[in-house]
Amino acid sequence: MGRAAIPAVFLAFAALVLYVFITVSSPVWNQVRFFSVDVPTVSAGNYRTNGGTIRYGFLGWCFDDVCSEESLGYRLEEPVNRITGVNISINNEALEHITYALILNPVTGLLSLLVSLFGCLAIRGGRITALFLTIFEGITAVVGCVALALNVALFKVFENELQDKLEETGISVNTSLDNAEWLSVAAAGCLIIGTILSLLGICFGRSSSKHRDISYV
Repeated sequence: MGRAAIPAVFLAFAALVLYVFITVSSPVWNQVRFFSVDVPTVSAGNYRTNGGTIRYGFLGWCFDDVCSEESLGYRLEEPVNRITGVNISINNEALEHITYALILNPVTGLLSLLVSLFGCLAIRGGRITALFLTIFEGITAVVGCVALALNVALFKVFENELQDKLEETGISVNTSLDNAEWLSVAAAGCLIIGTILSLLGICFGRSSSKHRDISYV
């Protein structure tokens, strides 16, 4: 029974590591980001657009070597307005509010840590302990799925708003969801699979207990 909890604990720890990477995304670590905007360099007469890449992360953004201060919640259009000839305003309060909701990523990471620690007890415990582990990991998986949905929704809506605004200025940029989104998919997947394995562990424990009872008769 206890050994059946080992894969679930391992997957919870894997999710924890992934959420750590997400939490230290841009502007802390530019290699991990939720969303990227590639700005081409355009020269036409006296007009010149400064090219580069805008990277959005958990606590802010970076436009090449220029980064915002690390803070929870930020204006998504701020780095875009650093492009020469661009001055847009996205009047969508929901987007700014959702940047605060990105806090669900480190919160899920913290819950994953607690699942891992509690899972160490479940490995040595019985069916009741494993049941609590399953419920706890299931709740963590739900929070992870909500975080994933917000991660994708925030930047997909912003992508559409940005393209519409820039279309008015005649400037074309390439936008894409980036690796932090895939890390959040993998982390939520680990928690879901871990919950399923915990359930299978409980079922296996019951069946093995019945088998022992029959063998003693």
